[in-house]
This record gives sequence, structure tokens and C-alpha cells, in this order.
Amino acid sequence: MDVYEQLSLFSNKNDQQRSKMDYQERPLQVMRLYYGGITNTCSDELFDGYDNLYAITFSYGLSFINKIIRNFNTAEIIIGNSFAVKYDLKEIISFQERALREIRRHSELIRRVKAKEVEFWVSKNLIAHEKIYILTKKNGESRIIIGSVNFGEKAFSGDQREFIGYIDNDPEALDVFLAEFELVKGEATNRVVEEALYVSDNSEKEFENIPILREARTKESGAIFEESQVNLDAVEFAVDVRQLSSKYKNIIPKLDKKGTKVFLRPDKLHVLIKEYKKHLQNQKEKDKIYPKFNIDYDRCSANLNGKAFDMTPEKAMIKNDIQRLLDYFDGFNDFINYTIYAKKLYFQVLNYMFLSPFIAHLRYTAHKYGFSEEYFPYYAILNGPKSAGKTQFVETVQVLMVGKSLGKVSPEIFTRTRILGMLQEAQNVPIHINDIGKDRFNKGCGEIIKCDDFLFEKNIYNHPVFIMTSNDIDVIKKDMAKRIFFAHIEMTQDNVAAASKKKVLVETRKHMSRSFYTEYLRQMIPLVSRMLEDMASYDIGGIPENGEAWQPDIFHLSSKIICYIFEENNIEIPDYISEVTYEDYFGKTVIVENIREKMIFEWEHNRQAFRILRKTNCLEYNAGEHAYEATRIVDALPEDICAKKSGTKVIMNLEKAEAFTGVQFQKHFWKK
Repeated sequence: MDVYEQLSLFSNKNDQQRSKMDYQERPLQVMRLYYGGITNTCSDELFDGYDNLYAITFSYGLSFINKIIRNFNTAEIIIGNSFAVKYDLKEIISFQERALREIRRHSELIRRVKAKEVEFWVSKNLIAHEKIYILTKKNGESRIIIGSVNFGEKAFSGDQREFIGYIDNDPEALDVFLAEFELVKGEATNRVVEEALYVSDNSEKEFENIPILREARTKESGAIFEESQVNLDAVEFAVDVRQLSSKYKNIIPKLDKKGTKVFLRPDKLHVLIKEYKKHLQNQKEKDKIYPKFNIDYDRCSANLNGKAFDMTPEKAMIKNDIQRLLDYFDGFNDFINYTIYAKKLYFQVLNYMFLSPFIAHLRYTAHKYGFSEEYFPYYAILNGPKSAGKTQFVETVQVLMVGKSLGKVSPEIFTRTRILGMLQEAQNVPIHINDIGKDRFNKGCGEIIKCDDFLFEKNIYNHPVFIMTSNDIDVIKKDMAKRIFFAHIEMTQDNVAAASKKKVLVETRKHMSRSFYTEYLRQMIPLVSRMLEDMASYDIGGIPENGEAWQPDIFHLSSKIICYIFEENNIEIPDYISEVTYEDYFGKTVIVENIREKMIFEWEHNRQAFRILRKTNCLEYNAGEHAYEATRIVDALPEDICAKKSGTKVIMNLEKAEAFTGVQFQKHFWKK
């Protein structure tokens, strides 16, 4: 059995469901046309002499439309949304609202709509892409104009390249095109009613008269709207073009005095090239601060700042990296308060950092198709004592991933403005915010952690993730708990031991390559690509036979790949490395375990936080400076502990607390 079969993401039922949605080739309808020569004309002549007009256009100019239809007794015009990549209800409402406002700016059009001479229809679905203009006379003569040309001044001016053709007086063609017009009008549009043209912008009446909402209100059955699936390739291409164009902003020559033309003169081209070289040098400096890690899902490849990874790593190098990693983990055995649980937490951190380049694309896709973005968190906190090895561990994993430490940034960047800047500049890398204090974190987390809408509105699908290390963020607020992976490490080491291990650590890193991680990417990329496809095709509103809806679990997939690579290289998997799931990161079990470790550590190092009342079988525990810290603990502790909150204190059953922590809480003899 190969790895793809082993790492199946769906049950057989879902596989069958997906296969039904696979692309099936349909017949391509092609109209035979006969060439009759080229005629030089203008828009006025092309549309002149007819009584009735039926038009389908995507982009348009209402001033031009108003000019053309003056000579027609009646006109029916279907206008579409040329900016749409995906049609969802929000976009349709916004488009229709904008179209109505455009029509309301033209009093002549309003007059003719009122006189029942002109009708506008606005799209509510992704309609056909043809541009059709059907012109008819009372005597039966007709003209059908087709091609690439939209209903606007520039398109019909002759100033830009367009394909325009026409068919005169062909009854059979007229029937075909009129039928197509009626089909589009009936199935994919809403009529603009007169009342919608006599309201004010941003008013209740304006909203009520948006065509698709009016349809829902006036039809007994309401309005049925089926959202289209987004063309991710189109979105990504558009975003990439926009991002690429920004680098030429300060390089290209200025417009001429009229503000219409740019001259690229041969004798000035060397200046342009010189400026571009300067840009490349500046970009190299910028990449040191804002590294860019990119994944090509189609080619199963990756690159860092444009330098490609060799996706065929040597087996010996893979085994060497794994062994160096295990040696690194063995170093934790000498730490004070070492537990196997601490190693497990560090493995979870490694797993999260390994999968971090996939987070942004998965979040973007989850948002598009109705999955919870919480399954793909892009913030993590690694908290613990000063000498718990947190910073060194993060930097070591970065070395495993990209062959070097990506460095660390100051906690001063933890402001909304600067974080949003980094989300747009860096790409798909784990950025390390070092030594952030709880005061700074608590001050900024509310407006920073919840800025998801910005990423989706800007179509940012390749942003970084943030790994924050801290000495004093003991707990995070409940409303943030599902957005941040929080790991609390209790073990530590004294200064002498830390200094002696630093040299060993440096040597270990010197002998690490990125071969293990490259092999991980080689196996992960096609599986994540499949997960993205499955998210797009999964019927999230359906009810599975087993009653449980599928949720994409990137944590499980990633850890499974890591374990598989160990097995593939005949390396025994230690107890602290295992397949983990989303629940291991965010379920109640991990929160309870964090609290247990925290209470044990506090008892060892800060007994003043406890008050033992053995006569009443009570234990009081001061959870921290803020009441929400006590609330979180009370919510998470097992019910038999009977935990209650009083300010920042947690009051619990003493005997049950001792059983829960394994600690025998005793007063010091001088306090008895």
C-alpha cells in the first residue's frame, strides 16, 4: 500500500461523491459563419435604422448606451458583472446595488424605463460570456452584432482591438439568438423595476429594491440562489499580477504631459534596467526581513525567496537530519522538571511549524467553501520559563525547514499596523516573535488576532504564521483559545547547563540540512492539494450516513507524514512522536493537561499561590493577575474537583485536586 492510500482523507462515500463531480467533457456548440468581407463603419451606422434592441453585455458604459438607444423605440439590456471571479450572494447584492446607482445618474434612462420603452436586467448568476446585440425592424429586417465588443464607448470607438461581426436578415439566426437572449434573461438575471430608480443611495428603500432581494420578497417561493465555485487559479493569477505590478511602480517612466502615454525610448532603457537592478538589491535586503516561501502545487515544488528546493533529497541525508533531531530531543532529558509531556508538546510545535507553509492557502479555501477557518490557526504561543529552550527550538526547526535560522523579530512589531504589514510582505513562513510579554500581548491581541476579514477581502492566500515565545503568558482569553495554538512548557535548565549546551547545539545545527523537510514537502504537497480539492467539492450542507461531517485535519495529515518518513527510513519512532489531531492542539484534553502541568510547576516554585484548608477539604489557588485566567481553569477542570471562581482565585476540593495533580499539598511546618 502506498502512502497515498494510507493517508486517505475521505471515506468511500465521499470518494464516490467527489467522483460524481469530476469534469465530464460536454459537446462544444460552434456556430458556422460565412465570411462576407470587411466594412469600415462606425457605431452610429452599425446601430442605425432599427426599431428594437436586445443586448447582452458584461462591461458597459451607460452614457454610450443612452446615446445608442435614443434611436430605438424599445430596448432590453442585460448587464453582467465583469469583475466577478466567484458569484456569492454578497457580491451579487453589491453588484446590483452599484448598477442601480449608475442607472440613477442618467435622467433620460429613468424617463424611458418609466415610459416602458427601456428595460434593464442585471445578472444574478455567472451568465454566458457572449456579447450579443439583436436589432429588429417592424418590417422583419434584422441585424445581429456579435464578437468581443462590450457595450461601451471605448469598445466601439475603433481605438482598441476588437472583433466585431454581424449577420443581416437571417430569420433562422434571429430565432436562435432571441432564444438565447430569453434564456439568459429568464434564468440568470433580475429585472430592474421603476421604483428602484427613485430612491436615495444608502437608504432602506434602496436596499429593499435591490433586484434579487425584491424577487425574494415578491415571489411566493422566494429566490433560489446557487453560489458558484470560485476559480482559485483565476483569483491567484489576478492577485499575482497585482503583486508583480507593484514592483514596477517606481521604475517605469512617468506619463506624458497629457497624462495618456508612456514613452519607452531606446536611449533611456539602460536607466530602466539600472533602476530594476537597484530594486532587486533592495528586494534581497527586504527578503531577509520578510522571507517568502512559495509552494507550487501543480509542479510539487517549493522555493525560498526564489531559490528552488531540490525535491529529490538523498536518503542518507534524510536519515541524518532525523537522527540529529532525535539527538536534539534527547538533550531535554537533562532539564529540571523534565517530563515526557514536555517533549510531546515540543513535537506538536515542530509539527505545526512544518505544516505552517500550507496554513494560508487552506484558510483561504476554508473561507471560500464554508469550513471553519479555526482549523487552520496562524498564531501560536510557546510559553515557559526563561531557560526552557523555546527560542533555540524554534530556530532549530527553521534550520531543518529552510537550511538556516530565519531570525527573530522584536515584540514591538505586535501592533495591528505592523502585523498587517508583515502578513502582506512575508509569505508562508513561521515568523518568530521573541520574548513577548503578557502585557503587550493582552493589549494588542484583540484587534490583531481577529483581523481575518482583511486577508480574505485582499485575497491573501500566502501569508505567514507567527510563533510567539514568552516567559509569562500563562493563559489566553477564552475567545482567543480557538485561534491560537498555545503550548505551555514547564521544564527549565540552570544558566551553567544552558551555556554548556549552546556549543553542542551550534554543532548539531551545522550538521543539519533541509533534506528531511524536503522529503516531507514532497509527500505533503500532493496530499494538501487533494485536501484543497476535497474542500472545494465536499457537500458541507449534506448529512453523511454516519452522521459526522468531515473536517479537514492538517495536523493529523502532517504528523502522519512525519511518522511515515520515520518508518520509511527504518528509524524507530520514540514515544513523544506520534500521530496527533486537531483535538490534541485545541481539545479540552490538552487544556486540562496544561493546567495540571501549570499547577504542579507553581507548587514547586511559587507555593504562595496556594492556600490549604484541610479542615474544610478546600484548596485555594491564585491563578494569576486577571479573573479570566481563573475562569478558564474552572471551565476546564474535571467536574468532580468542584472548582469555583472567586476573583482571581480558584477554590476546589482538596482531595480531588491532589488526585488530579498527583501532588500532596502540605503546609510548611512553620505555617502549621
